[in-house]
Amino acid sequence: SVANRLVIFVGSIIVFVLISLALKQPSAAAKKKMFAFIVLMMASCVFWTLYQIAPMGLTLFIKHNVDATIFGFKVTPQWIQNTNTLVIVFGGPVVSALFQKLRTRGVAVNIPMQFSFALSLIGVAFVMLTIGISNANAQGLTHINWIFASYVLQSLGELLLSPVGYAMIGRLAPQQLQGLMMGSWMMVTGVAATLSNYFSNMMVQGSQTNDALLTNDNYSYVFSLLGWSAIAASIVFVILVPMLRRLIDARDDHMVEIPDPKPA
Repeated sequence: SVANRLVIFVGSIIVFVLISLALKQPSAAAKKKMFAFIVLMMASCVFWTLYQIAPMGLTLFIKHNVDATIFGFKVTPQWIQNTNTLVIVFGGPVVSALFQKLRTRGVAVNIPMQFSFALSLIGVAFVMLTIGISNANAQGLTHINWIFASYVLQSLGELLLSPVGYAMIGRLAPQQLQGLMMGSWMMVTGVAATLSNYFSNMMVQGSQTNDALLTNDNYSYVFSLLGWSAIAASIVFVILVPMLRRLIDARDDHMVEIPDPKPA
């Protein structure tokens, strides 16, 4: 408990430090880019909080509240989590090819939009779990297909958000603050893990039994709370995309963009 509170406290202090440093930047462009970084860092925290529910509360849900039998074989929660690995391995090249195709057609998929899509995917993934619970069998067990579908959506969200994080820092961080901002970005996962722990405890709080019929309501409430919160955050991000793009692409007045040379 003390360690969790310390992580949250340090994370809050770092946010205030970053805001203070952003306000002190000598150029307007550097100031805007730092504020864009802070907003994206907050969105990342929301995503990773939900994502790290998987090895915590979601694992308990799979163990006690899911019919994990496929063709007569019982699948353990650890094996179900390997869905993430399969989606990353096979989905990574597909997503990369899709983005490349969109770029050739003149459709730019910018960083804020990727974050928005990632939040919406993981939000829908958790809302799907509540739907699965509402369609549970007579014993209160949710069909495993709902879990697989949720993991696939969560992993697709990871593919959209995770790869751009560190590359984004090189674009947004002032040279003298790159180390601090890199550490801040890594800190987000620690803060998110702590928040995931709190929400996972909410799922089983006050429960003296593992009976699915008695615990489903608690799981459904937390899954719904997290899912709709992420979807709401994604909607806010869609609204903020134009502003964030202006902040990310900000240039000082004295900076002149050199056009690419035309091919011979």
